[in-house]
Formats: sequence, C-alpha cells, structure tokens
Amino acid sequence: MWYSYYGDGYEAQSWPLSYRQNNANNIAYYFQQLGWTLSAICAMLGNMQVESYLNPGQWEHGYGVETPAPPRHGYGLVQWTNWTKYTDFADQYGIDWRTNFDFQCTRIQWECENGEQWQPVAWGGMTFQEFAHSTDSVYTLTEAFLRAYEAPGDPSASLALRQSYAAYWYEYFTGTPPTPPTPTPTQRNRMKIMFYLKPKWKRGFI
Repeated sequence: MWYSYYGDGYEAQSWPLSYRQNNANNIAYYFQQLGWTLSAICAMLGNMQVESYLNPGQWEHGYGVETPAPPRHGYGLVQWTNWTKYTDFADQYGIDWRTNFDFQCTRIQWECENGEQWQPVAWGGMTFQEFAHSTDSVYTLTEAFLRAYEAPGDPSASLALRQSYAAYWYEYFTGTPPTPPTPTPTQRNRMKIMFYLKPKWKRGFI
C-alpha cells in the first residue's frame, strides 16, 4: 500500500511521519531485491524527500489533476521533468500511472539499466549502476544522486538538507546513524584560513 495525494501539491508536506516511512519501506524493499546497497537507497530517499516529500502522486507545486501541469514541470517521487518522461513511459506498457506507484520504481530501475536521466560526467564518471551498487557513504552518494540525477540549478542550496534526510533513513533502517563525513584537506585548510582572518575578539581573545 502506498500513501499518495493529488491536488495543488502542498498537502504531502504536512503528512504524518508514518506515511513517509510506509512509502520509504516500499521503495527500499523494491530496490533491495534488485541488489542496490542500503547507502544508495537511502541517498535516493533523501533526495526524494526534498523533491516530493516521498509522495508518488506529487505534482510540482501549484499544479495537479485539477490544474494540469505544463510539460516543463515535474511529477512523481523524483519529479521527472518533463513529467511526460514518466507518464508516456507508463502508457507504453499500459500502466495506469495514477494508481500503480510501484511502476515509478520500475522506471527508475529502467533508467539505471539503460543510462537514462543520470549524467556520469556530473559525478566523476560514476554510472547509475555503479551508484546503485556503491558502498560509499550515504552522504557522498546523496550528493552523487543530487548532481548526476536531479541536477538542479544550484546543487549546493539543498545538499545539506538532502543529506540529513538520507542519514535519517539510514538510521531508520539500520538503527545506527551513519558516520558523519570528515572535512577534506581543502575544507580544513579553508577553515584554518578563515580563523586567522577573523578579528581577535571573534576568536575569543580579549
């Protein structure tokens, strides 16, 4: 069973947590059967939560069944844009995309197997299949999915939020929080530089 909502696009934002957990369980089960690692699944879930609140019936805000979305707007768990990427695909197989939400997972797996939607150049050449079977940290894979699959105009704007959701799902499924990422040498050096550039009173000196 899936929880879903059609309408103006805002209702799922205030869903009870149990609705999102239910849908996350469905998604995780589907992809685990196909050999995806838990880190990859949770990274995708973290991105989905920002894109659609884990609502498979999610239209881009302001649109819905009553106000059909122009083709350049998004739909579904990952907010396919154009939304017809998904609906035309479902129609080809005679699938009612308004009720069969499992087929959204089928579409994502099809993309994974056929190199669709994913842009390897956006994440060091990693392919979608390599992502699906990666044992990298959930934080790293969340950024990989954001940049190579969702590809928003400004990936950094929502990266931390997506990573926090992904970490939540990882802990939800395992009972153990993922190890937080350590700053890269470049990040550490930048932090040191910024410290010494601060006025002394901002460093705690009198």
